[in-house]
Amino acid sequence: MRSLSHWLSSHQLAAFFVLTFLISWAVFIPAQLLWGEPGEVHALSLVGGFGPFVSAIIVTSAAGKGSLLRWLRRIFAWRIGLIWLVAGWVLMPVGVGLLDQGLYLSLGGEAVSGETTLLGYIIVVPIAALFLGGNEEPGWRGFALPAMLERQHPAVASVLLGMIWSAWHLPLLALPSDSSTAPHIVSFSVSVVGLSIIMTWLYSKSKMSVIPVMLFHQGTNLIENLFERPTDVLPGGEDWQIIRGIVYWTMALGLLLWTKGRLGFSTSEARHLSNPSS
Repeated sequence: MRSLSHWLSSHQLAAFFVLTFLISWAVFIPAQLLWGEPGEVHALSLVGGFGPFVSAIIVTSAAGKGSLLRWLRRIFAWRIGLIWLVAGWVLMPVGVGLLDQGLYLSLGGEAVSGETTLLGYIIVVPIAALFLGGNEEPGWRGFALPAMLERQHPAVASVLLGMIWSAWHLPLLALPSDSSTAPHIVSFSVSVVGLSIIMTWLYSKSKMSVIPVMLFHQGTNLIENLFERPTDVLPGGEDWQIIRGIVYWTMALGLLLWTKGRLGFSTSEARHLSNPSS
């Protein structure tokens, strides 16, 4: 047991990724194979979404007494400025939704009211973020990103983390498979890498608190409910995923240019954050 704890504390980032895939895929694969439908995530697979958070807890706990509590206090900090909470919760996801809708309409789509209201969206997002996509962020952005920033440029770390993040979703995308599986995996992966860049910037601006990032992650999952898009505007493709990828990458490239690639991070900040004993 002592040797395992030593390995976990000595190889934190590698241990985190290995544990995350093992824990999550141990749920994703049987749930999707036994009960899933093509293109749908089975409800049981949602349990696997806690894999990144649980893995971060395990690895951080191995770093020594008090490390876990210090880490949790740091990533769930509330004193970050109201504007960044509102940005992650409402402004940025709604902006993504409006850009999505604008591109959809410009391609000839029909405008139809969505199935929910803005108020409904605002109420649901914080609750859903605790159990659905937002619950991944303490692991991805709260643990993995700072450790990667210690060794890599922010843009490189964002792209690499986005690729790993998209690969983590593979059982949800590919099981069970049909003729649309491969194109969906490609469009999803491209989209997620762009989103990863945006999230790095938001994490930095939020003083490295994961709360706005959790809200933004969940908000982007739910914002499409504000808009109904019944028209196929891109024959042969999955409209919403391709359009969303274009929006994410437009935003990501804009942020990279604006921040000169740093996305708000300095090397000294990354070193401090990656040390759980600090």
